[in-house]
Amino acid sequence: MQQSEDCQLECGTDYVFRAFAHASRFNGRSCFSYIGTAPGNETSPPPASCQVAVGGPEVIEPGQSCATLDDCGGCTFTQGYWKTHGSGDCHNGNNPDAWCVTQLTLGTVVYTKDQLCAILNASAKGNGLIILAHQLIAAKLNAACGGATCDAADIAAADAFIGSKIIPPVGGASVKPGALPPGLETALDNFNNGLGCAQHCAGHPATGPAGTTQKMPWGKLKSHYR
Repeated sequence: MQQSEDCQLECGTDYVFRAFAHASRFNGRSCFSYIGTAPGNETSPPPASCQVAVGGPEVIEPGQSCATLDDCGGCTFTQGYWKTHGSGDCHNGNNPDAWCVTQLTLGTVVYTKDQLCAILNASAKGNGLIILAHQLIAAKLNAACGGATCDAADIAAADAFIGSKIIPPVGGASVKPGALPPGLETALDNFNNGLGCAQHCAGHPATGPAGTTQKMPWGKLKSHYR
């Protein structure tokens, strides 16, 4: 495979890797290229013709297998990031539109991208529903667009609490901050800041949504397995 080619890894998939050397699978490969432990006596094909006893460096099999997680981890951004990396009123300067969705469901109500942006830009003014919605929108965007799907329990709890309430400025629902489920807004805030079950994207390579094909340059991928 050439350096410029892309390699695709998919979540929940088994892969086999071999030693990265400037040779083909067998032709010209050094007898010292360690791949695994030989389960029996082995002799590699010419020109190397390495002879290895049981327990020595394996020279016949192509490599050791490993598997990606069903949830590839992903990474998170804060609500402030999503408020300035969208479109319309959520666009700022030369920031790209990082929103991968055109709508989200908060509670049981579906909101368009413009409505979600309006909620993010709305001042809470003592309305706990807006405070919670800010973190919930960010958490759902991190799950959908950043592949960080590990905080599903807190997201589900926020949806259950909001229910059919329509969040301002789209609607007029209001709850006192003290009426929010204890610790829920903080848990979502920690998740969005990379202090929960997923890392913050500032120190972690961004990935696509879990369960989807993700691409990176072959050279970058190879560097992780040297």
